[in-house]
Formats: sequence, structure tokens, C-alpha cells
Amino acid sequence: MSNIKTLSLFQDLCAILPNEHLFSCKTIVQDAQKTSDKAIIIEEKKYIGSGKMHFIPKGVYLFYQFMINEIINHDTKIIENEIWNKIEKKTEELYLEALWQNKTFINNTVYIRKLEEENNTIFQLFQQIKNN
Repeated sequence: MSNIKTLSLFQDLCAILPNEHLFSCKTIVQDAQKTSDKAIIIEEKKYIGSGKMHFIPKGVYLFYQFMINEIINHDTKIIENEIWNKIEKKTEELYLEALWQNKTFINNTVYIRKLEEENNTIFQLFQQIKNN
């Protein structure tokens, strides 16, 4: 059973919690003929921000959440390369799940929500799909 869910946001999801920050990246589907073993690569990694002015737009998304059992880098505007590598792997899983479920992404933007709770860092990935 997949940990990837379909999630409907009926309003914009603002980053209003004290330890909540938003990032985004773009996905690129690799040509199957290339030698890379990755179906997806990510680029244009950026920090969006925190607060009411920074949000994930309402819509229907494929959603995935994973946790790191420690607080990762208190500089909230930074996600380390090791974590970006995990995010890239998880975006590939989103892509494969979309193929399996015959879902279509609206664009190639993946939103990343980073939260800190107790001694854990939680990452949530959102990629918008067409509402079928």
C-alpha cells in the first residue's frame, strides 16, 4: 500500500506555524534513453518563505510525508543536499504513482512544507493534479 495520498486543499495552505517553512522545486522527467537511473530530477530549488503571505495554492494534490528523527538545520531557509536527494526520490515516487493511477500533473512544481515537531523534522510534498 502506497503512502502517497490524494489531498484536496479547499483553501490556500499558509505557512503560519512558528516552525513551518515552504520551499518549491521543479521536476524534469528524464528521457528513458539516457544512462541516468533516475526517472525524475529536480531543479530550481528555492525557499518560498513563512507566514500568511507564503502559501500552497488550493487545489487537488498528490501528497507524501516523511520524517527525519532529528531537527535538521535551524537555518530554516536551507535544506541540505542529503535531504534534497530524499525529496528527489520521493518526487519520483509521486510521478510513478501518478502514472499508476492515470493522474495528470497540472505543472512540474512540487511544494515542500517543512515542519519541526518535538525532535523531528517533517517534510510534506505536494504536487498538483487535475481533478478527475
